[in-house]
Amino acid sequence: MYSNSAQRPDQAKAIHPLIYKGPESELPSGYNKDCLIAMPRDPYWLFFYWDFAEQTWQKIAEYKNHVCLLKISSEGTEITSVPVSISAKSWYVNANSPGLSLTAHLGFETDNGFLPILTSNTVCMPRDSISSKTDELWLFIDELYRSEYFGTIGGSPLFWQVEGNQKAQYAASPMPPAKLKEGEDLHHYLVVDTDLIVYGKTTPGSALIQNGQAVPVDCNGNFEIRLKLCEGLHEIELVSFAQNGQVKTKNITVKRG
Repeated sequence: MYSNSAQRPDQAKAIHPLIYKGPESELPSGYNKDCLIAMPRDPYWLFFYWDFAEQTWQKIAEYKNHVCLLKISSEGTEITSVPVSISAKSWYVNANSPGLSLTAHLGFETDNGFLPILTSNTVCMPRDSISSKTDELWLFIDELYRSEYFGTIGGSPLFWQVEGNQKAQYAASPMPPAKLKEGEDLHHYLVVDTDLIVYGKTTPGSALIQNGQAVPVDCNGNFEIRLKLCEGLHEIELVSFAQNGQVKTKNITVKRG
């Protein structure tokens, strides 16, 4: 039994916001708020939509016989001016300004000049070309490991790339550039530096430790370590701990002179 004040289950279901299909579910024609929103569609085109508060509509009524314009500018310089229908509340504009930051003003052309009513947000248009900012390309050890040049005398990966004339071109290891020593002849000099790349494979799911530091291992068990190769002797110990409890250890000794 339900009391008179209780809501029956079928009544509760009827007012569920995802089920109820009454007139309240329709979107209003406006929100009584001043706004002009700019949205880039692609490097050339912009989409605008706008709305007005009640008092703004009253002000607009005074200029119903004047031309309504969307003026688009970039850092104070006008890019284009397009006549629009004020009652349309949305418009596409070809600004033809890839890569620029744009702001728009919606208003009327009056006898005393342009009268702005609304100002839009500032948008940055996408570029229509490849960016001039390029990132370094990292050396793909897996490709070198599978290539016929693996183990070639002169073992630097850069040597393999140049001498082997491989199809893919990669940048050298992204270590800091070598620095000139004090007193170096600036008219002619030769500075050489190097770093060490240690790579391999272990049982998938294993934990790998290099000289007490954890080494990331991918889902196939592959790993890669880049080390700055300073002067002297370097002892590198790699220990792999498998999930079944087994342990494997490998040691590498490298000397730079």
